[in-house]
Amino acid sequence: MFTRIACLAFSLVAIALSATSFAYDWIIYPHDLTTENLNYIDLLGTYAPGNNGVVLRCNYPDKDQVPSYWLFWEADSPPASENLYGAYPSYVVGNSGVIFCNDPPWYLVESPTEQNLYSVCLVFDFDRGFIVGANGTILYGGGDPPVWNLYSPSPTVQELYSVCGDTYQHVPNTTWAVGALGTILDYQDGVWILYPSSPTTDDLYGVYVEQDSDRAWAWACGANGTILRWDGSSWSKIDNIPTTDNLYCIWGFADNPPYSNNAIFCVGAGGAILASEDLGLTWHTENCPVTVNLHGVGGFESYVWAVGDNGTILSHGGWVSAIQPQSLGWVKALYYGSASMSQKQPMSKKLPISR
Repeated sequence: MFTRIACLAFSLVAIALSATSFAYDWIIYPHDLTTENLNYIDLLGTYAPGNNGVVLRCNYPDKDQVPSYWLFWEADSPPASENLYGAYPSYVVGNSGVIFCNDPPWYLVESPTEQNLYSVCLVFDFDRGFIVGANGTILYGGGDPPVWNLYSPSPTVQELYSVCGDTYQHVPNTTWAVGALGTILDYQDGVWILYPSSPTTDDLYGVYVEQDSDRAWAWACGANGTILRWDGSSWSKIDNIPTTDNLYCIWGFADNPPYSNNAIFCVGAGGAILASEDLGLTWHTENCPVTVNLHGVGGFESYVWAVGDNGTILSHGGWVSAIQPQSLGWVKALYYGSASMSQKQPMSKKLPISR
């Protein structure tokens, strides 16, 4: 299982496609898989967990498949009824301390806590990592079979909403957790340390660490349009963010250029989508076809997805073909973006979303 994860992530880091323009629109992926809120999408754009135990999975095309660009989303839910908030390939976590692992199939992993869990990330060669949650909860573990333990004492009692780390570097300032009231934790030499001078008191909902690079870049986002940037030596708050909406997730292609050599995306309340092409120094808004809250953004190779309330799935830019759910007759839908949504719309939007 973990070998497959490592291979997928290696491909993510190694691929260097020609850069394309940010002029592409975000467009709706039509489906009837769920109307539950989708609360996240993992870093590789594979699993999207949601309320009431819902998990959707994206089937990326086999390189030998003809045509190789077909893909589709499908339901792949574990036997859960709890709201699920965090995902990493082969893991989902959620309310009441639930942890599910997909071997496959999904199975329940023994949890050392009943606190709500919001985020999971494997950082040690995809074998071991961390889970964070309510009231400063931190779990450490993993392995095959997975075993998770409670990290104690936690350096905070604040809610911890997100954790992310560089899978390949195991040095200070490459694994971070963020949470309520601007809380930032740094993992150093086996110990979680409270970052002493957070540049914000706003809640921080998402953190993203650049993968497999000689630069220790990281970004965080949160309430009231807050975006922070770690430049390798300190965290700073980015000025002139073009929204005051809450921002829930941040992710990008830094040092890996399917879109831009330094592309970062951020999504949030009311359909807010922001993008940066300079490692998060400046940001601009992107056209969004929905006004629901967006809770997750992630992707693989040339695919970028955003997910949110009411089962919303959005796709970003370029010519992307997809197969709709089986209930819609496995119709091949051709997606495209343009600089003007008024001029072009995805062909898929002309198809019925239900029968």
